[in-house]
This record gives sequence, C-alpha cells and structure tokens, in this order.
Amino acid sequence: GTAALLEAARILQPNPLPVTVVFASFTGEEAGLLGSREFVRLAGEQKWNVVGALNNDMIGWGGESSRMDNTIRYSNAGIRDIQHGAAFLFTNLILYDAKYYKSTDAQAFYDGWGDIVGGIGSYPVLSNPNYHQPTDFIETMNFNQILETARVTAATLVNLASSPSRLKDLKASRAGAG
Repeated sequence: GTAALLEAARILQPNPLPVTVVFASFTGEEAGLLGSREFVRLAGEQKWNVVGALNNDMIGWGGESSRMDNTIRYSNAGIRDIQHGAAFLFTNLILYDAKYYKSTDAQAFYDGWGDIVGGIGSYPVLSNPNYHQPTDFIETMNFNQILETARVTAATLVNLASSPSRLKDLKASRAGAG
C-alpha cells in the first residue's frame, strides 16, 4: 500500500489539483487503528474539510499467478464507481466490490467524517498466505498489480478533486399548479 501511495503521489506531483490532497501512511492498524485515529483527531482539531479517503491495504499479491484483480473496499458507492471508471479507462486492473471498511484504517475516517471511504485491497479476501507472516517478502509481491493500483488511485484522485461537492440539505418544493 505504501509503494502504491508513493507512486500515486509521484504521478500527480507535476499536475496541481484544485484541492488539497494529503498522502498519509499509518502504523498501528492492528493495535486499534492508532495512527489513523490520531490523524483523524488532529485533522478534526484543525477543522479540515475532509470529503474523501482512499485506503489501499493488502495489495500486490496475486497468488501463484499474475492476477490483475483486487477488491474495492468502500462505504461510499460514488467513490467506488469512480474507482471502477478509473480502472477501466487507465489500467488493466479488474476490481470487485466489497462494502467493507471496518477494522481497517478507513474506519477512522468513516467515524470522523461519515460515508467518505473508498480504496483497494484484500482480494481474494485475506487469502494471502504471507499476510502477517515471516514469509511476507518483496519476492511474493506482484509489482504490476501495485503499479496498476497506483494508477487507479491517481486517476480516482484527479476525478474526485475535479468533482462538485455533494449536495446537502436538498429539498423539493412545489411551485404553482405544477
């Protein structure tokens, strides 16, 4: 996930976006989301207007094959759809859906700002035999899948940064006799 984060930042660096994008990597997920919860706490104290969070975790494993698929883990269907479009238009990555964000760093963002979560990871869901094992070496990684995930992430960020804000407090009213 960190390699894809750095590559997405590198891809976007020469192209300023109309909004601020923060690239962050966290520690302490398995110990209670320590890093992400502290990040959300500090951002809340500083009154950041956070409108989206992409959490890439457990990417780059394709088993014994050169699999080019993974899962979009999301709470927000709109962000999920933007990720599917980015994957279709700009990469060879095939993405499946899992409305799943709990017990991941994405949970901290959901708790702090609500339904704003997207991201890629965990396909096949938790089937990586090297996950949290002493055999989790760089030699077990599918580098092409990591690159494709970085491309999806960069394209998703460009689309999100260029999108209008969500409508809030929308009300319908009846005008005249119509």
